[in-house]
Amino acid sequence: MTLRPVACLALTLLAGCNPYSYFRLTGYLQEGFSNKADILFVIDNSPSMVDEADALAVNFDSFIETFTAEQPPSSTPTLTDDAERYIRYVNDRTGNVNYQLGITTTDGYDDAGRLQGKPKVLGKTDNNVRQKFDNNLLCNAACVTSTPTVDVTCTTGSPGPQNCANTIQGSAEEGIEAVYMAMCRAVDNPPDACFQPWYFNTESGSYEARPPGDTGDTDAGTVEAQDYFAEGDPADNSGFLREGSVVIPVVITDEGDQSRRIGGRSGDTFPYPALFSEFGHRMSWAVIGPNADTCNTAGAADWGVNRYKKMVNDSNGVYIDIAEPDGQNCKTTDFGDALTKIGNLLRGLADTFPLRTTPVDGSIVVQVNGKMVAEAHCEYDESLASNVCDDGWVYDAASNTVVLKGDAVPEFNADVRVWYLPASGVPRTLPF
Repeated sequence: MTLRPVACLALTLLAGCNPYSYFRLTGYLQEGFSNKADILFVIDNSPSMVDEADALAVNFDSFIETFTAEQPPSSTPTLTDDAERYIRYVNDRTGNVNYQLGITTTDGYDDAGRLQGKPKVLGKTDNNVRQKFDNNLLCNAACVTSTPTVDVTCTTGSPGPQNCANTIQGSAEEGIEAVYMAMCRAVDNPPDACFQPWYFNTESGSYEARPPGDTGDTDAGTVEAQDYFAEGDPADNSGFLREGSVVIPVVITDEGDQSRRIGGRSGDTFPYPALFSEFGHRMSWAVIGPNADTCNTAGAADWGVNRYKKMVNDSNGVYIDIAEPDGQNCKTTDFGDALTKIGNLLRGLADTFPLRTTPVDGSIVVQVNGKMVAEAHCEYDESLASNVCDDGWVYDAASNTVVLKGDAVPEFNADVRVWYLPASGVPRTLPF
């Protein structure tokens, strides 16, 4: 992403309304762009989530229709094809998203990131994705105690309380850990941390990490969490994690995160960011979760809520309150609207732009589709232990990238231009 020469800018201005301008490379070349989105729904299957599970199934169309409205041509148009057909193709942002879906639960005791249902992985080329998703959700993943309002045909399992997490055994809402283990189970050679043995202390009600063979003080009620992750488990979620894909976890819960690898009641997410980075995938988190201050119907602790909010904030994701005020009472959020917002998160596939050389301080200029984008204002949030930014662009010196935030994130195939003065070399002036 070096400075564009004046000639390039002039050619763009002369192009006018010529439809064949679509064929010419203009703006920033998105070398790291991927249209593959591996979307993982992580469902809180505790008994308090019965109504929300049914609402998710009822409104799932709002999510899936966001990026399945019109399928792209069976073959990619080329320069020899009709110009209008090519233009329709490149403008069809939603049809170009190559998505696949999986479902797991926040239950780290029994499920530990295993994809639920059959087939475990649903792709955009599958027939009747909505029906298959509902089947996997209600028959295998969600805590359901009454007949759901959505018709399902269960190929495995059945809707009912048998899918509810057993909190007596030690099940806790471990949404972040569930995403990590789902990824561990989806690759042939998982990182070493995936194989960490865990033991559940029945007295403290928490998990303990210990070296293999060391079960601790069994008199104190410490027992090994059986079948968490072993040598044969990497094939469990085979086919879900594709090379070069963007991973989008969608956590739906009325509780905060209680993932075992985070020490104590910390609102930080250490060590998970480093653990996720070992897989080499971009991630963008979406959470429909509790607000610790308003309509906190399940009594979620602020530190657990802040963990999810930090994952969302640090990945340019979206956080939606699962309950909202309704006069003197609270009501469950509109899942149709919430799922539409999460579907729109797919536009974040192109929000980060690496620079080829270090810029001079204060020289960065960003344009999207010919319009100037303002620099975002960021403030450090102590509860999230990270910066929170409004709409616009920010420069990340550590990675030498420009990141677009909020409403400034471009649509698919937008003309994004980043101009700057390089700290060394030429040119030394901006072309405008």
